[in-house]
Formats: sequence, structure tokens, C-alpha cells
Amino acid sequence: QSQWPGRRIWTQTLDVTIFETRDGVGRALVEGWLDFIRNVRSNTGNLSAAYAVQAELDLYDAPGNVTQRIGLTRFWPISLGAATLDNASGLLSYQCNFSYDRTIPLAL
Repeated sequence: QSQWPGRRIWTQTLDVTIFETRDGVGRALVEGWLDFIRNVRSNTGNLSAAYAVQAELDLYDAPGNVTQRIGLTRFWPISLGAATLDNASGLLSYQCNFSYDRTIPLAL
């Protein structure tokens, strides 16, 4: 990727912390998506046309007040970290890294 003054550069990664729900569906969803992309047990995989999706990211300035909406083109998970338990709050969380091709501003 060439970098030129005035040219937009996207890092193409989004790092998020996911807080797990009681039923554990969040982690299972991401693990299933990663297995669909490339199953390490069977050494099978899919083309990006099958696993990359269009995603929307809402930015808030206060609870319930969306100030900006961003579209992420060809969005998919690339890694899922180990679960971490916060003993004080009892919250289970983990890091998840996503890749995307570019961002697009969307109307609210």
C-alpha cells in the first residue's frame, strides 16, 4: 500500500472488547464465523465473498445518542483472544480483532 500526502490510509483493522452474555452466544458466534472462514480441523475454508459482510458502527456521545454512523466494507474477524474474568464486576470479556477494506460515512 503506497502512502501519499493527502491520500486516505485505512489501517484495515478494528480491535474491540466483547463482553459476554449469560448464554455465551457472543463468543460462539465469533468462533463459528472464524471456523467458517478457515476450519483448522478439516483444513477447509471459504472465499471472502462468502464470509466478508457489510457492517455498521454507531458512535455515541451519550447513552442512546448516536452522533455518527460508519459503514465497514468487507468486514470479518481475524482473531479471538482468551476470555478474561473481572473478579470485581463478574464480567467476562475478550479481545476480538476484525479486518475490513474501507470505511464509508452513513446517514443517521
